[in-house]
Amino acid sequence: MKAYIVPILLSFLFIASTKTEAQSQYKYGKIESSELEMKIYPQDSSARAVVLYEEGFSDFVYNDNVGFTVKTEVKCRIKILKPEGAEKATISIPTYRKGRVEETVNGIEAYSYNLENGKTTKVKLEKANIFEEKVSDRLYLTKLAIPGAKEGSVIEYKYTLSSPFYYNVDGWTFQRDIPVQQSKYEVRIPEFFIFKREAKGYEHITTTEKDENQTLSFFYEGGAHIVNFTSKDYLFKVENIPALIGDNYVWQVSDFLSAVRFELAGTNIPGQYTKSYNHDWNSVEKTIKEETDFVKNTQRTVPYKDELKQIASIADEREKLAAVYGLIKSKIGWDGKYAFTDNPSDAFKTGLGNNAQINGALISALNQVGIKAFPVLIRRRSQGRLPLSVASFDKISTFIVAAQLSDTTMHFMDGSAKYGGVDMLPTDLLVDRGRTFDPSGRNNDFIDLSKSAKNQTTTVNIAHLSEDGTVKVKSASYFKMQPAYGYKANYAALKDSAEYIEKYEANNKVKVENMS
Repeated sequence: MKAYIVPILLSFLFIASTKTEAQSQYKYGKIESSELEMKIYPQDSSARAVVLYEEGFSDFVYNDNVGFTVKTEVKCRIKILKPEGAEKATISIPTYRKGRVEETVNGIEAYSYNLENGKTTKVKLEKANIFEEKVSDRLYLTKLAIPGAKEGSVIEYKYTLSSPFYYNVDGWTFQRDIPVQQSKYEVRIPEFFIFKREAKGYEHITTTEKDENQTLSFFYEGGAHIVNFTSKDYLFKVENIPALIGDNYVWQVSDFLSAVRFELAGTNIPGQYTKSYNHDWNSVEKTIKEETDFVKNTQRTVPYKDELKQIASIADEREKLAAVYGLIKSKIGWDGKYAFTDNPSDAFKTGLGNNAQINGALISALNQVGIKAFPVLIRRRSQGRLPLSVASFDKISTFIVAAQLSDTTMHFMDGSAKYGGVDMLPTDLLVDRGRTFDPSGRNNDFIDLSKSAKNQTTTVNIAHLSEDGTVKVKSASYFKMQPAYGYKANYAALKDSAEYIEKYEANNKVKVENMS
């Protein structure tokens, strides 16, 4: 999470407030018979599930022990229409941690409802079906596996997310990969905090806002005081939002989902001067250098002294570059995990590491033999793009290695690239928006990695038409750079060549006589 320190001079006791909007016809726990009897969603008969209703409400709360927190109450009801829609009964709630400070999830409650022999039955979520998954040192998932969910079920859940990172209001995503019948989000922000608001996506979001008077009690200079202040209350609503499903031509569908986001622009705490925040990439880079071991982990001494000494004597820089890359990959195998920063020392000992450990070792080794190397910060394709204008440390998921030769040409590598060499990256890392990271801070800028190499696919077909109308074809395909990497990766994922032929025949509607 982004870290901004806002010292509070006053000792606040409470903020008196109430939720402004009256409940709609929706009532948590009251399942309508029409919802249980629903067979299809009229607006999308192909939908495997539909969000019938969801709501979120975020409010700022003060506690003497921890200061300000943002509490977000979430309620959601989903109808499962097809067997494959049962996956929606597994709920993932992201939470963030920074050192000893962390977000928490409380008040978890969930049920599945079914119509059995004309009667409504319900199954409650038990603690045994609530578990936590670590994604990274900063990101965790609280997962709910709602029991009894199947085709025809209605599932419903609620929880409260408490975040001490009050400077980072998450906002709300209205659109999903299933239709949404009704969704609303309300947030109330005290005048002490100044947030920018951004709407995303293509669907219309009805927005209303109003000022609300509130009361703040606090102790100051030995006495109790009351301050009246104003909060800005925002209410966002959507109805009948269609599903947005990704395809092979969309990197990450989340970039296009209809949503509302907030960014802290400044604070105006009583007893202090107004303070503004400028979220640019220079400040993010400063945070990385000062608050993490990222730079240190790319400057560790690589223990392969004899091999590097021999490689350093290679005159051709490109050969030297390829030799170092080959050495590091031969010494440290990829464990299948991506990370942002991790000490490569353990990987040196075990011969196994995540891509951050391998890349840290690679940067150190390249610099040791006289080739300038540095990280390129990225967000993997499967997670969306790095933002251009609203810089965010949390949006960085990993990094790759850039090497600049004496003729200024750039080459790119990653420790997770199992099937390729220099300038051949896994598709998930082949992003159009990476951020160079020179620890000196000079000339850092965005870079397009999707054009890092000249890719080529050539197919030659020689066809012969027989008298009986049969067409026999000799086909030869040649792949260069990224297409070659993709071909190798896809082939390696298959059981054997027989499975490859089987898939080739099915996809191309042909019969293969032989393959070499």
